Amino acid sequence: MRVSIIGAGAMALAAASYLKLKDVSSLVYVRSEKKLAAWSTKPVRVTGVMESSFYVPMAKTMKEAVNYSDTVIICTRAGDYEDVINELLPCLRKGQCILFLNGCWGAVKTYRLLKEDAKYLTIAETAGSPFVASLSEDFLTLEMKGIRTEIRYSALGTSKDPGELLHTIAPRVSRISSPVSTSLSQAMPIVNAASAFFNISRIENGEDFELFGPSFTSRAADYMEHCDKERLAVGKALGLELYSLLETVNSQRSEKKATLYEALKNNALYDGLKGPVSLSDRSLSEDLPCGLGKPPRSGGHDACPRAVYHGDGGHRLTLHGETLRAVSDSTGPQGDQSAPGQVNQEGFMKKLFTAILACAMMAGASASALAENWVVLPGTSGVKVDTDSYVDGGILAQMTLELPAGGKNVISSMAFNREDNTYRIATLQMPSKDGKMETKVYPDNPENWSKILPNTLGKTIYTHYVENPLPRFTNPDWVTLYKEQGVRFHGSEYQIEKNTMSYRDGYATFWMRITYPWKDQNFSAAVYQVKMDVPNKKVQTLSMTEYDYDGKVRSHGAGSRDRGNIEPDTPMYKVYEYVNHALRTGQLKMVTTRHG
Repeated sequence: MRVSIIGAGAMALAAASYLKLKDVSSLVYVRSEKKLAAWSTKPVRVTGVMESSFYVPMAKTMKEAVNYSDTVIICTRAGDYEDVINELLPCLRKGQCILFLNGCWGAVKTYRLLKEDAKYLTIAETAGSPFVASLSEDFLTLEMKGIRTEIRYSALGTSKDPGELLHTIAPRVSRISSPVSTSLSQAMPIVNAASAFFNISRIENGEDFELFGPSFTSRAADYMEHCDKERLAVGKALGLELYSLLETVNSQRSEKKATLYEALKNNALYDGLKGPVSLSDRSLSEDLPCGLGKPPRSGGHDACPRAVYHGDGGHRLTLHGETLRAVSDSTGPQGDQSAPGQVNQEGFMKKLFTAILACAMMAGASASALAENWVVLPGTSGVKVDTDSYVDGGILAQMTLELPAGGKNVISSMAFNREDNTYRIATLQMPSKDGKMETKVYPDNPENWSKILPNTLGKTIYTHYVENPLPRFTNPDWVTLYKEQGVRFHGSEYQIEKNTMSYRDGYATFWMRITYPWKDQNFSAAVYQVKMDVPNKKVQTLSMTEYDYDGKVRSHGAGSRDRGNIEPDTPMYKVYEYVNHALRTGQLKMVTTRHG
């Protein structure tokens, strides 16, 4: 039996050293030049629950590591999974097994990236780390603090089940239903993040302290258990039987404790465990988004190169190694940096509730037709836009929205004026006491128009749908510039709409479309409005719109002002070459704005 290990931290070395003890050969993919230098000349000494020393068997490239075996073990941080998967995919071959040695949605993410190719592989993960270990600063001493006696794992596919390999680590191994079960079994992020929260001042002050030493109190343990109840409740709602945090901690020790406080406070595995030295520690930077944050969405197109929220005020779209800004959770290019779900609605809602009151006093009004395609408005909680109702008349734009108000959903048709930056409520529908929809129509009078103010819901709507409207084309001419042939995104095409291209003051503006052939996902295309700084090879996403296979909008939103570099050997570079060629040949006319 041979395995490839991706990662060069404590977990990777713990796996390599223990497997060597069990006569399982391994090859460790090492990118760090410092670690390569250290391990090329000296062995790593293993202390703790096992005593040994070994020379780390190293591979310097991902391809070399993956070609070594049929089982690839991922031992990196959960926050690095997507980058690792992207580097791994071109090297895979039919029949291999990808095993994440610590779940955290790694299997789900990989499966969605692979799509049809997933059936030729086994994608697996464990419910927690089999080893508790730490690596010295000089990389030459590995302290093996503990080895689990029980491992639970999930696996998608049957080409190569990792159960036999896991039996070499633990005497009790059980396969459970799905990666959702194993990922939701991640209880330790609750411990790590909560411990950091309760010592936040110590961390900020750079104090030297033990996580479960004198600073650890029963109140902190109570808080952990309260958080854990939410995790268990999610599992129960999904029909999953999950181990509690106390059961998880007790499984690491021979003597079981009655309370979580006792189990953590008097645990040899955690003796001397130091607290974080900065707020960028993995107990916050990794355990919060990967362990406590929301998991990947259960359906749809997450395997496609769509906008992914990275917690920095906007979304970033990664296209084969290059990063663009896309659908922002802020209020857009003007820089109103309201957090998602925290848009200030006060001014807008005052006017809306006045209208609601008037509508509630009406009787016998007929109901309007219900909208057909609701999508969430970025940066809000519960506000939706009916994209089928969207009308762009140049100066004026109009659309229908669904808004939560007073425990009821209110339907409002709104008009926006681009010329003077104002809006008005055109119609309003809300349910009456008898359940019927009552409608109020407001005339187009000057007094019904209001200025759009920063950091308001009206501003958010204006940014995403008026300043950056839904794509509309008359006789479009889409030119295919790149077709993906690799495992990931196989068959997807990158296209540019040539009839609507424009160029002014060094910037080309155009629509770009990426189409996808996977009909089982009900996701056909993403259309981006792009602004390209041609002389400096930089690009900015102005808006992004996703479509299903019926041509309905799935999501839409404005981009941000951030610009990314156009890197060679990427699909975006193909787009750049096309635009540059159009300029050189005169197909795209240059326009210069005169000043003075």
